Amino acid sequence: MPRFALKYPFFIIMLCLVVAVVGLTTVARMPVDLFPQIKIPVVVVATFYAGMPPEQIEADITDTFERFFTLGSNIDHIESRSLTGVSLIKIYFKPGSDANAALSNIANLAMADLRRLPPGTLPPVVLKFDASSLPVCLVTLKGEGLDETRLKDLAQFRPELVIARGKTAARDGKLLIDLPAAEYPSWSKDTMHLARALTAGDFRLDAQRFGTEAAAHVIGVKENQAPTEHLVMKVPVESGEVRADVRRDIAKLAHLDRHHGSGRVQVGFVHGFGFTEKCAIATTVAHDCHNLLVVGTDDGQMAAAANELAGCGGGQVVVRDGKVLGKAALPVAGLMSDRPASEVAVAAAGVLRGFRECGCALHNPNMQLSLLGLVVIPELRLSDKGLVDVNRFTVIRVLE
Repeated sequence: MPRFALKYPFFIIMLCLVVAVVGLTTVARMPVDLFPQIKIPVVVVATFYAGMPPEQIEADITDTFERFFTLGSNIDHIESRSLTGVSLIKIYFKPGSDANAALSNIANLAMADLRRLPPGTLPPVVLKFDASSLPVCLVTLKGEGLDETRLKDLAQFRPELVIARGKTAARDGKLLIDLPAAEYPSWSKDTMHLARALTAGDFRLDAQRFGTEAAAHVIGVKENQAPTEHLVMKVPVESGEVRADVRRDIAKLAHLDRHHGSGRVQVGFVHGFGFTEKCAIATTVAHDCHNLLVVGTDDGQMAAAANELAGCGGGQVVVRDGKVLGKAALPVAGLMSDRPASEVAVAAAGVLRGFRECGCALHNPNMQLSLLGLVVIPELRLSDKGLVDVNRFTVIRVLE
């Protein structure tokens, strides 16, 4: 090579110039982004159990999840750390793996393994590790002569006034300017495709073939947990049907197709909401298919709640004795709002207040309701095809 370079010096010079020109041109055309999207096939699972010591977290939560996560595909290796009250697990996938597929895979495995965790464990938080979401910088404060309280006050900086482009944008935490309106395609606000207006008869659970009593497979809701219990309860048959029973905390649950206009309605029973009133709650935030879920103690109230959401494009609503106690309209796909966050927060608080006014004392009842159609979490769920025994991966009858 040295001999070639000495023999043809001009060729070597031209080759170097070509490399320099191509390099400079490429650099000049390279897109610049302050916060580029960096795809790293890593998924983080954080699970919380307040007050549990690290040794028990390791034995009861971290080890349990790690063994189950090995069932995932394209996993390179797993790292974990157990701290007081929290288990942190990082699942590294092989290069080239699809990050979204990896996230979905681990999330499904985590939900399916919840029943093996100690009672009281909060549902795991599953996140895609994204380098672009990491902090740009970390600021450390050191105060000579300051106690912990005063130093913390300095660290928790809160601006009193924000000025943008010469205008006062916010003062004392309140936004003072109008944000630009977002445009949504028309189809995104037309997702409530019910076949017809619903009536109480759509929520009737026929029991003509039974005598005066039947055995019902009932979904048992557990406080602060995603898994449910598969309960079998004796229920009375009256006038050829089985009704909700407030005294025994047995409410009706309905799963309605809202995507295809099929008119399909599946009805079952759920225990654990603690309703004491003639009421119903409906939601289109219903993982994973986000159909329309309705829970209630009265067929007429259930119909009213479902029709209320059909009229506003989806969301969550609480109806008691024919009156709307709380409603959070989510017209964008039945999942999102186009209103300011402050308005949505007030509406969401109204829904939770409506749950309580109906007698429900669960810590997070709208989340419990939204998961009752998610057929990957044991033990019993209601899908648009019927009642699903998740442990056996089969559809079963509500009444026997």
